[in-house]
Amino acid sequence: MAELKIKVPDVAHIVITGPTSCGKSIVMDRIEKALKAEFGANVVSEDLRIERNGNDYDDLDQWQKDMVKKTTWVLSEQ
Repeated sequence: MAELKIKVPDVAHIVITGPTSCGKSIVMDRIEKALKAEFGANVVSEDLRIERNGNDYDDLDQWQKDMVKKTTWVLSEQ
């Protein structure tokens, strides 16, 4: 009988919650890009694919920046 070894990658969940129109999609986009660019990390999210829906978050309008800025973002580690 052969021995089978399976390596399971570590998975960390980042959950962005908040009211409508607080900039969650923009923040998710920035987190994804930072993880990929700085660490070469794999990022998997069906929500990112759905939320983007043709939206380009590279060049933000001032109202989008203001929307994210006015929101208080609570960070926690579990």
